[in-house]
Amino acid sequence: MSEAEQQKLADLFSKLDRIKWRPEALDDFLSLDRTLQIDALTQLKKINSNPELGKELGKRRNMDLTGFRKLYFCKNRYRIVYIIKDKAPEIWAIGKRDKEAVYKMVSERIDKINK
Repeated sequence: MSEAEQQKLADLFSKLDRIKWRPEALDDFLSLDRTLQIDALTQLKKINSNPELGKELGKRRNMDLTGFRKLYFCKNRYRIVYIIKDKAPEIWAIGKRDKEAVYKMVSERIDKINK
């Protein structure tokens, strides 16, 4: 990634002042290619300014994601999954929609914390 691209990402991240990140979710973001990162950041800016924007998840196929929300990006192929804590969005996962992979990641992360 060029220095200019790194600066652009840093500038975009600096505008996400309300968002908190689970460490795994930040890893999810960093594993995306640059184009997907920029698409994700566009949605993250929306979440930052309006946390209630995402659709509530609830229970899905033996996964209790009550309280979590989702927002799509990249033509609905990817999801950002987050929860609102103390009026601030906390990003839990960013991943593919394919076979509910991103929801399974969140469920596994919840289980890991609850053990």
